[in-house]
Amino acid sequence: MSFTGVARIYRAIEGKLMKIQKASLLIKILEYKDVFFTLLDYVNDNDNSNDVPEIIYLQLYNKHIAKNDDTEASQWLTLESLTENDIFVHNDKNAGTITLQAFLIETLRFIDIERAKELSSTDFEKIREQFQSIWESVNSCSGIGSELYHELMTNFNELLTTTLSKVKRNVEVLTVQADDIASKFDLRHDHATSYNANDLYQKLSVLFEKYVYPSLEFTNPKMEMSGFGKLTFVQVIDEFIQYHSKNPKVASQIGYKKTAVTSFYKDIKRVLEKLERYYRFVEIDRANYLSIEKAFNHLGQEVERLRHGKLRNKYLTNDLEVLNQYHTFKNLAFHKVKFTKKLAWKAPLSTIHFKQWFEDLKNTEIVEEVDHDSVFNAPCISLQREKEIIEWCMSHSWDRNIDDIHQYIQTELKKAFSSEYQLTDLLAGLESFFAIVDSKLYKRSPKNKKIIEGKYYMDYLIISLAVGEPSHV
Repeated sequence: MSFTGVARIYRAIEGKLMKIQKASLLIKILEYKDVFFTLLDYVNDNDNSNDVPEIIYLQLYNKHIAKNDDTEASQWLTLESLTENDIFVHNDKNAGTITLQAFLIETLRFIDIERAKELSSTDFEKIREQFQSIWESVNSCSGIGSELYHELMTNFNELLTTTLSKVKRNVEVLTVQADDIASKFDLRHDHATSYNANDLYQKLSVLFEKYVYPSLEFTNPKMEMSGFGKLTFVQVIDEFIQYHSKNPKVASQIGYKKTAVTSFYKDIKRVLEKLERYYRFVEIDRANYLSIEKAFNHLGQEVERLRHGKLRNKYLTNDLEVLNQYHTFKNLAFHKVKFTKKLAWKAPLSTIHFKQWFEDLKNTEIVEEVDHDSVFNAPCISLQREKEIIEWCMSHSWDRNIDDIHQYIQTELKKAFSSEYQLTDLLAGLESFFAIVDSKLYKRSPKNKKIIEGKYYMDYLIISLAVGEPSHV
């Protein structure tokens, strides 16, 4: 056995006996992230199974790690060391596979957005079921002060935070996918790719049906579910807020996180609108592609019949039945002579590029140049002040019928805080009010009004409150 082989065995044995600090090991893994990205690519291409053939990692280790002068890497990143330190959960010698830690896969996807996976309808349904299960357990437990309640709320808060992270990540992934579709569309029009209209159509269809629409449904506050007893994600969170109506701090915290999740609805909507523009053009191209393919296949069949007939002077004339049957072949010679320049129109000048530019222009914020000496900074509300207003909002005895919520809250806040009142207090009061009040109880009016407080003012549409029976809002 060569010296190199002995050295590798020694490193493997030494790595197996060594417990390494997780932080140091992760840093070393990230130094060689390209090796682990290859493992992640295998996982993504094989139905997200965490099992990877052992031989793949051994080949990567020998090629990219063992040959380096990095002694720590060659010792710490051996197969045995990573298994001993729980980076690889299991090394199945019989199957010849290694099982990657779930957190390692998520970490690799987190640092490389192009390798991240979109959330499918199945993923969203699992999240929804988890929330509903926790809610049903909380609703049936003995009370807010019980040990079971605290355990369930810990699980709920962890799930809510994880969901917020997943939804945000999902929006980033969908945006990358939309940009990828756009680049493939441009390359196709420049004849710089093998992607045809049918390939793009299929990719867009899958993206719509499996990922974009489920994302919209999950974050849509107005979404309703069919099936007895089933609640949407938003409905479950509303139940938690109502359950904690007598605990303003908890209710407001849940309300803020709910708003954070549902606010991504607008981002997903923008991705959808961008994809729909390309979808319409690709759908037309695909229909043309399929019709041309069908016509030429039929033409090939007609030519095949004439090929071995031992007949002379047989030509494809314009009165041939197959040519008259399809509009695809009509006036091709005429179009070639008259519309050559138009048919050769370069892709960068096509209408879809103009429409995409126009949409981007509409979404671009135009900042006007102003004289900064004449501009004053709006005051910021402190966390302590916001907490005081939330507590006031939760303890306030609300009227059952309010014609103008903005005016009402301003009047009541002025009574409660007298000379300390500022217009930013009204914003905090409105935010707390809408977080705890069922949207079915208030109505919006198209009438516009203005509140002026010192040198600040606020334009708003009138919103009224109407509660049928006495209740605490």
